[in-house]
Amino acid sequence: YYLDLLEQRIARNWQPKKLGFRSGAAVTCTIHFRVEPDGTLTRAEVAAGSGVPLMDREALRAVETVGAFLPIPAGMARRGLGITYIFTLTAGN
Repeated sequence: YYLDLLEQRIARNWQPKKLGFRSGAAVTCTIHFRVEPDGTLTRAEVAAGSGVPLMDREALRAVETVGAFLPIPAGMARRGLGITYIFTLTAGN
């Protein structure tokens, strides 16, 4: 449930603009970050860029905007969690 709640929070922040892709192929950007035991999100970075700098910045912003989340439940991860989140954008989104 914890990861589902975190995903929902990030998804609310993901608000890409129409970027004008010429191809109908999906474009992905991978963001990696840590959730510390107290719920603080740290070390957010683009792990694999999409080739569209604006999309990469928007994906990173969606994660960084969360700022802090719920503390990690006891027994789930004593030292925090490393999370990789993949954003996908298709033409027309």
